[in-house]
Amino acid sequence: MASIRSDRRLKILFIPYWYPPRENQNSVSGAFVREHVMASALTDDVRVLAFRMEEDGYSPTARSFYVDEGIEVLDVTVHSGKRSVFRSARLGALWIRYLAEALIRWGRPDLIHSQDMSSFFAARTAGILGVPHVVSQHWTGFMRRALTPRLTELFRRTLPGAKLVLCSNRDAEDDLLAYGIRAETTWLPNSYDPAVFYREPGVHREESLLHVSGFSDQKRVPDILTAFRDALPKRPGAVLHLAGDGEGRDGMEKMACDLLPEGSFVFHGFLSKSELADLMRKTSGFVFPSSAETFGCVLMEAMACGCPVLTTRAGGIPAVVREGEGLVVEVGDTAAIADGMIRMLDGTHGLDTDEIARGVEERFSRPVIAGILHAHHLRAVTGESPAGGAETSEP
Repeated sequence: MASIRSDRRLKILFIPYWYPPRENQNSVSGAFVREHVMASALTDDVRVLAFRMEEDGYSPTARSFYVDEGIEVLDVTVHSGKRSVFRSARLGALWIRYLAEALIRWGRPDLIHSQDMSSFFAARTAGILGVPHVVSQHWTGFMRRALTPRLTELFRRTLPGAKLVLCSNRDAEDDLLAYGIRAETTWLPNSYDPAVFYREPGVHREESLLHVSGFSDQKRVPDILTAFRDALPKRPGAVLHLAGDGEGRDGMEKMACDLLPEGSFVFHGFLSKSELADLMRKTSGFVFPSSAETFGCVLMEAMACGCPVLTTRAGGIPAVVREGEGLVVEVGDTAAIADGMIRMLDGTHGLDTDEIARGVEERFSRPVIAGILHAHHLRAVTGESPAGGAETSEP
């Protein structure tokens, strides 16, 4: 990426749809958005208005204000109840209230940066304030063709009016066109903190494998458990680590107990970023045979730690794990997954993990993505790219 010659720090208001709450910064939900916020803060003045909507009753609105690594965050959770005219009016009134608080506290931004469904509020706000608006598109709903008619209508209203739609999936333009949505799109990779995720030469790799996710259906955890069962006879001392949490975790723990010998697997729950990185530096391989991903942040993080990865060609994964950078299998091919597990465990995977880690740092580390984000933001505000533009490596 060419250097960006601009001394202007823009005032950016991020309005994410997913953002990790203060008490659990390392939860799966929104961690990738927080990484973009942290990257952007290296070059611009960034603030965050996290406005969450939950449909689990009419509990009082929860509001907190805190500073996250130097970035001020106004975090609001609205318990909205079921859809109704009253609910829409209530949500609108609450949005105006907390937006006003943000503007009084931080002033008028140069740019609003929203994400997926938060664009429904943010686009209208940008129009009222007379400031440009960009949208990050991370949700797999487009590639899975999971949009309802109502969501389709709302996205058709908001995305075409954005200066840029910044997509973590390189094929996202086709996914938008499938819904008749034409917008100015560009690829924006996710990022990671190289002070946390890095290769440590000389560290002994244990005879173990790692998977990290929220245990949703698209992560294909049953394939991992089945393949590990089939791989164990050739590597009987191996251990499978599973980190993360989600609605599907209980079912996967039961399946593991049914399929695998006691002591051959560990469910860790949520791990901090540093704990996760330590595990990635120790395990023999990272297994991620997903059926739908816009990017695959944990793949990038594992590769940065020098951990061999096994994955699929689903969605945006090939832009992260390029040819020769991982073991690639077809979705659902448990025999190939088991074979790949054995190759990672016995060290015959043939991957140059040192070179792969260097490549990941050059493409996706936080300082690199900071420059790309700044270029996109400046382009949205001024209509011009900085000298050298915002270039990213081809997948």
